[in-house]
Amino acid sequence: MRTTNNMLIRNMMRNLNQNITRLDKRQMQMATGKRIHKPSDDPIAISRSLKIRADIKELEQYKKNTDDAISWLEATELAAINTGDALQRLRELMVQGSNGVLTEEETRKIQGEIKEIKQQIISLGNTTYAGKYVFSGKRTDTPLFDHYGNYNIDLFDAKNPNLVDHRIQYEVGVGELIDVNTLGIDLFEKYTSASDLTLHMPTKEGENHATKFQLEGAEIVIEMTEAPEEGSQEPPKFKVTMKIAADETVKEIEFTNIETTEVDGEEETVIISKEDFMKKIVEALKTEIAAIEDTHHPLKTFDFQVEDLKKGRTVVGAEVGQENWTIKAVPQKSGLIHLIDTIEAQLLAGKHEEISNQLGNIDKYIDSLLTTRAEIGAKVNRMDLVKNKIEDNIINFRKLQSQLEDADMGEVIMELMNEENVYRASLSVGARIIQPTLLDFLR
Repeated sequence: MRTTNNMLIRNMMRNLNQNITRLDKRQMQMATGKRIHKPSDDPIAISRSLKIRADIKELEQYKKNTDDAISWLEATELAAINTGDALQRLRELMVQGSNGVLTEEETRKIQGEIKEIKQQIISLGNTTYAGKYVFSGKRTDTPLFDHYGNYNIDLFDAKNPNLVDHRIQYEVGVGELIDVNTLGIDLFEKYTSASDLTLHMPTKEGENHATKFQLEGAEIVIEMTEAPEEGSQEPPKFKVTMKIAADETVKEIEFTNIETTEVDGEEETVIISKEDFMKKIVEALKTEIAAIEDTHHPLKTFDFQVEDLKKGRTVVGAEVGQENWTIKAVPQKSGLIHLIDTIEAQLLAGKHEEISNQLGNIDKYIDSLLTTRAEIGAKVNRMDLVKNKIEDNIINFRKLQSQLEDADMGEVIMELMNEENVYRASLSVGARIIQPTLLDFLR
């Protein structure tokens, strides 16, 4: 085959371009410190590198979530600490106020400071973080208290995650969710579970299976006195015993779910439904509470409601009579705020012995607060551990990313010099290969 000048020149230019391409590649590695710049450089490595980059971005977001969660917990912890300090000061003032030799002016000064402590506790209950109320569950746009210490959220629902889940969770890992919020009622209420505020119907006959409800001097006992025979459609018979302790007396009333009605001039015995029976209990309870003369009696801060916990749910095989009727007590005012109101009233009335008796109740709130603070502190410690783990994982991933992407600078410098020498040699040889033109012969 005949080799022409054009063929020779094309081959020379192609080889020259290949040499300069390799030189450019080494120069790029030298300038950036990276071994890989496009998928064709190393398809397997670039695939792993992209996955690691995505993992690092995910870990960085988890770290941001952790930092946000720690800030939320620290705001909550600070509010709990300040509440504890306020309660300790309140206890000191109560000890002073229980002294019967105080003058009227001294008493009013103590009452004035107690009033300010109460407002400070209400303010702490409405603590915000980034514009969100930290003690209001998921209703972060609603303050826990109004100006008087009344609740703006339903205490019963907040303590029953089956009804309303008020947990605020942060995702700090793959499938790892951590609860960060503390319900305000854990700090400002002494009821630790929803069962403290509910009363259910008994399901078996006899005193041993009776259900009992005790709340602030009220005791309600419901007993099934007669269970229906097997296969019978007749509802069971119940008896309720209610005791209300108030005004230095204990009133006891008792009734059943059997009522007598008159039909066509004749008396007829009717067993009322569970719902009507529970409503009857609530009506009787409200009547007795309304009759209490003490305006600061703690029962007066509750609203009592009847609710079917199965209502609106799909229950397989559910029939009439299988409803889960419940009496629930819903606090309208924080128990702690109501207690402080009572202490103020007793202080102004000169009831020093009663103030001394309230020290035990304040101690219960202080103990409950310490327990809650311990839980918050445990969460903060856990978040610190999670943050350290995330940071360690980021370092490990970046190390692996560096192993995949970073160039060996010593090797790159050596190869860069080699490619430079090859390129210079190809330029020199090319100048010699290209034959002289006609003008060169005419010189």
